[in-house]
Amino acid sequence: MSNSTEQLNYEELERLHYHADTTLHSRVNILLVAESIFLAALAQVWANAGLFFMQVALCVLGLLVTILVRSSTATLARRTEWLAAKRTGLSPTYKGYLESIPKPPNQTRRLASTLPLLFLIGWAALLVVVVVRSAWVMNIVN
Repeated sequence: MSNSTEQLNYEELERLHYHADTTLHSRVNILLVAESIFLAALAQVWANAGLFFMQVALCVLGLLVTILVRSSTATLARRTEWLAAKRTGLSPTYKGYLESIPKPPNQTRRLASTLPLLFLIGWAALLVVVVVRSAWVMNIVN
């Protein structure tokens, strides 16, 4: 860094990047906790076919929460990646740190997009199972 203005900009960029990265990981943790709670609740009502609407509601709620968290997290992930790229351009040390190991798959994108996508697929599959199972139980009873 050649002058104090450039140093100040880098420090501001570093703080912003740290904040964005921390917020991203906090949102992923919130997603994991919410998914765990919804799955535990679904497990509690799973055995009782009479609670069909509760099972459907939990699956739909799981889908909606996942969609909401995924959209905000994906946006934040793109911003975090942009900040990291800017830091890399300004700091040879940070660039060296990132290049010191072979480039792994993009962890930020995995956390922000792939993990919620897997939850979406899981909730959709559970919703289908709940509906099909309920229809099958109704056919046996009648």
